[in-house]
Amino acid sequence: MDHKELGFPEYWDNRYSEPSADPSHPSKHEWFRTFDKLRQFFDKQLPDPSSQPRILHLGCGDSTLTADLAGLQYQNQISVDFSEVVIKYMQSKHPSFDWRVDDVRKLSLGDATIDIAIDKGTLDAMLYGSQWDPPIDVQENVKKYVNEVARVLKPRGRWIYITFRQPHFVKPQISRESVWDLNVEQLQDDPGSFQYFAYILTKHGPGEEPLKREGLTLLNEVPDGTNQYDLDVIAVHGLNGHPRDSWTFKNGRTKVYSLQDFLPKALPGARIFTYGYDSRPFFSQSTGDISAYGRALLEELSLARESGVHASRRIVFICHSMGGLVCKKALVIANDKRDQFQWILDNTKAIFFFGTPHEGSDVADTALVASPIYRLLDMAQLEFVSNQGKPVRKDLIKELSAKSKALDELCEQFVERTKDLKHVVSFYELNKYRGFIVVPKRSASIGITNEKVLPLPRDHFNVCRIENESDSAFRRIRTDCRDIVGSEHTVDTGNEYCKQ
Repeated sequence: MDHKELGFPEYWDNRYSEPSADPSHPSKHEWFRTFDKLRQFFDKQLPDPSSQPRILHLGCGDSTLTADLAGLQYQNQISVDFSEVVIKYMQSKHPSFDWRVDDVRKLSLGDATIDIAIDKGTLDAMLYGSQWDPPIDVQENVKKYVNEVARVLKPRGRWIYITFRQPHFVKPQISRESVWDLNVEQLQDDPGSFQYFAYILTKHGPGEEPLKREGLTLLNEVPDGTNQYDLDVIAVHGLNGHPRDSWTFKNGRTKVYSLQDFLPKALPGARIFTYGYDSRPFFSQSTGDISAYGRALLEELSLARESGVHASRRIVFICHSMGGLVCKKALVIANDKRDQFQWILDNTKAIFFFGTPHEGSDVADTALVASPIYRLLDMAQLEFVSNQGKPVRKDLIKELSAKSKALDELCEQFVERTKDLKHVVSFYELNKYRGFIVVPKRSASIGITNEKVLPLPRDHFNVCRIENESDSAFRRIRTDCRDIVGSEHTVDTGNEYCKQ
């Protein structure tokens, strides 16, 4: 069978018409895990049934999911499929439910009418051919489908897509930074079992401007005259990172963006920035390296501080993984080009490193863990992919390898040029990610006398994600920032004013 046939209703009409062992019941097709396996996930992701969210099942087939959710009191559901055969069967089986013949690429539903859309295998049926370079008709069908889901979702509505397909293939197809936030959750029953992924896409609500992926973004407004903590705090994400998502703690529907939710309140008057750059190891058109990203950071900082009001603000960097290397390179360049950037070096008072591989990663390539493709492809295959014009940033990945000469040189240059920096804190991970400690303690520390080296009970990709204000890493940042400005400042604790 040509997998292309999966995109046509005739194929599914024939398949659903095939006889089964029990003639009164066609074969049940439950793609990508049963409801029992997904129950805990849906408990986290779905609104309370008492709010009666309108749920759309995209390409429902003869799955039991509609009935399963109805059993949990989700009564406001619409189930669509372009196979008339399966819709007629499901109508006969559950006549009280809303079953409709409809094409997900051109839905008959109105704009902004759906709270939750669920796809368990429908998008997969559209995909055939090379995952690296899908045929034109695949690209067009996927685009139509994704645009329709975006159209029918309400603001803050969610599209939940469950599949076995790896994030590096799926994200380029469904990402719409101007439309929704995309989060990925790994679904796995037991270590070694087959791996599935849930893609959770939350449509932006009113006034929620998408965060630009590259450059410096100010996250808070500082009213004139509010200079209690005259700091510029700059967060720099790591490999395959994002200026917001890399710093966002997630637990089900709960999301905490500590840079925006906690820091402005803890440091009134401080400007909080996040810096983004194209650090994607796959499907990126960028040719930038650590040096280029460091230089770009300096230029962005210069523009953000060109006003005389802000030029003297003290600078604090918070860096995750490769972001720490970008920051270090920026400060080395600042020292070497004193006529342009000396004031940035002079005003830098603290750096907080989260899992920065100063000596590289013990994992042969950090991307082995950062992206599961490295479990599937060897370097010869990656070479082939690169030669076919499918970008793989082997150059960027290589810079992060253990015993990298470039990292050794950068470490020496940084230590030489920042001897007077009093606040250097290096956090290292205690938890494994997919069986690996990505950046061990010895690589996560620089080894200088004024450095604090502190453990955190998180894995590499969560080490910089702060859940609440009692988090030890957050308290360390807050304490050191207050110490930089000075101890004789009055701070609003929420209930009263006190001296720190």
